Amino acid sequence: MKTGKTSATCTEDTCSATPAIFGLSLRSHMFIEFMVVEAVLVGTWLFAWRSGISDGGLTFVVLLTSVALGWILHGQRVVAIVRPQWIESPRFKYGRVFWRSIENARLETVGRGSMLILRMRTLAGDVPRRRHLTGLASNEIGLPVAALTGDEQEKLLALVQEHVGISRPDADVVESSDDARQLTEEFHATLEDLTPSAWAPMCIIALNVLIWLVMLADGLALLRPAPAELLRWGGNAAYETLHGGLWRLLTGTFLHNGLQHLSLNMLALLVIGPPAARLLGNWQFLIVYLGSGLTGSALSLHFSAQQNVSVGASGAVLGVIGAFAVGVAQHRARFPGRSAARIATNLAVYAVFSLTAGMLTASVDNATHVGGLFSGALLGWLLIEKVAEEQYEKQRHDRQIAAIVIVLVSVTGLVRTAPIPESGPTARFQELEQWRALRIQFDRTIDAVRRDTYGETTSDGTAAYRPPATHISALRSLVAEMEGIQLPIGEPEAETAALVERIARAWLAILELEQRRRRVFPYEENDGLMQRYEDELSEAEAKLMLRKALSPRAH
Repeated sequence: MKTGKTSATCTEDTCSATPAIFGLSLRSHMFIEFMVVEAVLVGTWLFAWRSGISDGGLTFVVLLTSVALGWILHGQRVVAIVRPQWIESPRFKYGRVFWRSIENARLETVGRGSMLILRMRTLAGDVPRRRHLTGLASNEIGLPVAALTGDEQEKLLALVQEHVGISRPDADVVESSDDARQLTEEFHATLEDLTPSAWAPMCIIALNVLIWLVMLADGLALLRPAPAELLRWGGNAAYETLHGGLWRLLTGTFLHNGLQHLSLNMLALLVIGPPAARLLGNWQFLIVYLGSGLTGSALSLHFSAQQNVSVGASGAVLGVIGAFAVGVAQHRARFPGRSAARIATNLAVYAVFSLTAGMLTASVDNATHVGGLFSGALLGWLLIEKVAEEQYEKQRHDRQIAAIVIVLVSVTGLVRTAPIPESGPTARFQELEQWRALRIQFDRTIDAVRRDTYGETTSDGTAAYRPPATHISALRSLVAEMEGIQLPIGEPEAETAALVERIARAWLAILELEQRRRRVFPYEENDGLMQRYEDELSEAEAKLMLRKALSPRAH
């Protein structure tokens, strides 16, 4: 439960020694906090594990998540503690700020949250400068208080003002706090007047969801569609795209590799799309979205789409983020208070997270992310946002035409310079089907070998090999067919295929050696060679079992 204990009272000379605590009760929430951290960490670890992230990447993801959760939850425990000589908070750089150093305080609304701004005393002649990253002046300290209710925020502000010798109501302080709220409301009202309906992102979301539902009705898998099906529906693959399928550059941005992929992209678009559409205007939003998506798809032709089927709206969504961030930076003076800095920081965090996830996960097409992000940033710099009303009315058409031309030139250049692969994913899909058929045949053959091999015992009581000629012939045929299938190095099933082939070769060597030594050599002469083959078999089987446990879909 949030608490706002205000037992500390101030007089003209002194303050009560009882500290006033604002925030969450540490003792009552420790167990819940611990369970939340554990649940999120376990969920993150399982998701990363089953997504095929490398060991180093898995460790990085878990550590990053734990640090972020610890920081967030620690900050939520206690927002601030008001003491007789200072105010302290885990959000302060040095933990505490002394009252004698504070000149005044105010509450400021930032987006949907609030912040307590402490203005520090400066030496005579010092001119405070505004910091671009935070939006605060160099002599100001910001304390986020969004975790507190409105009444608790007012109590905290009143208590701080009493400690620094400011009595409410003080005209300057009241005006600064109320003006900040009024400016924020007026700014949002202005954006809504300029773009009454942010229909563009809603139409994009509806179209993506509709296409996904149609694909599901056609029999596409809900969680992990087959790449061959995504290719049939219009996925972006270099071989097909560069052989008369340029339309795939666009259609690929409206397809998704599973429900989770669709949900994450549409959720991001639902949050970021409306404010971006109000700032850019609906038609310019579409230029940014489609232009970024096309550019990201074209860049992917040089990388992931060379061997894989590239799908998803991630490049277009990151393009919207890039354009939105540039627009906010260009017009930051028009944004009230710290709104511009807070929006830019949130957008940067999302972009960095998306790019980092792309680097850690082999199945993510990071070229599309990078291409979309930089394309969107360029378009955001070129287009005129609607808040610059006079310039927007005079130059928007010229800028929009220029943006479309730049997109077309960039996409054309990337397409014409993309290397044409010798074969497309269709051939790879055929090899995968052949491999999977061989895998079924392998499992049946190995089951038969195990059933028939240990039928005899030697004089010392150990199992003896009984190698039927049919098993040797079947294993030779299997190994020969496996040698003819070359899966790409990045293919998730390539490592499994290599292990299966090792097991087949080890069994073949064991049975052939047993057959030869029964006919030609004494039983004792080749025990060392037999032991080596058995060790090879045991090692390969152990690795295959481990891979099955770690990556269930890779076998």
